[in-house]
Amino acid sequence: MKDILVTLFFLSIFGACSAQSSTGDTTNSRLTVVTKHKQYYRRHVKNQETFTIKLHADLGQGYSWQLTDSSFTDYVVVEKQLSKDQPDSQPGSSGIQIFYFKAIKPGVTIIRFIYGRPFQKPFPKDAARNQYKIFIT
Repeated sequence: MKDILVTLFFLSIFGACSAQSSTGDTTNSRLTVVTKHKQYYRRHVKNQETFTIKLHADLGQGYSWQLTDSSFTDYVVVEKQLSKDQPDSQPGSSGIQIFYFKAIKPGVTIIRFIYGRPFQKPFPKDAARNQYKIFIT
């Protein structure tokens, strides 16, 4: 009985860890490739090209990704943002946020996101963050 409880305890911890790691980028595009570096995702796009960034979020629990600043707007504009449920998902389960951007000028910029509940500000200091370094040619 004790072995079963210990096993269940470790399984619950593993499940929590895997759920927290589900907030990463799911972008798969034949036009651009996203590579993960130590502190940011790296993305190459062409000038005037539209591209997306897709992020997993627990939308049913009130969590979402927010842009932390607008410092990228000299090189990239936000066209729109959509949220979608995962295929075959249950109500209240996780979804995908899709951010649509358009490159407007050659150069390099960084798009920063923070993950949390927008109605609970300020965001916690340990909130998940993603950075995308965008190289525009």
